[in-house]
Amino acid sequence: MGGGGRDLIRGIAKAGGSVKPISVMTQKGLVKLMEEVGFPDINDDKFPADEWVNFYRVDNYSATAYFYLDSPQSNLPALAPLEQRLKGIINNK
Repeated sequence: MGGGGRDLIRGIAKAGGSVKPISVMTQKGLVKLMEEVGFPDINDDKFPADEWVNFYRVDNYSATAYFYLDSPQSNLPALAPLEQRLKGIINNK
């Protein structure tokens, strides 16, 4: 998920990023694009300029998980080397 001005979002799409705008803040207030019928596409000249747009990055996913240990030691296995953990993620290796 990200956000920025209309032209920034257009630039991401033009560079090959797959974006899906979900809301735009207009002078009349927040427009929820997934609930709006007939709202212009991000590349349409009628899409509001210089307004904040929230969007989903359709081609880029990430996740973070946190957990807490109840003692300073654990019997968890060591992490695999970074190159092994990133295999298949970076540069499609």
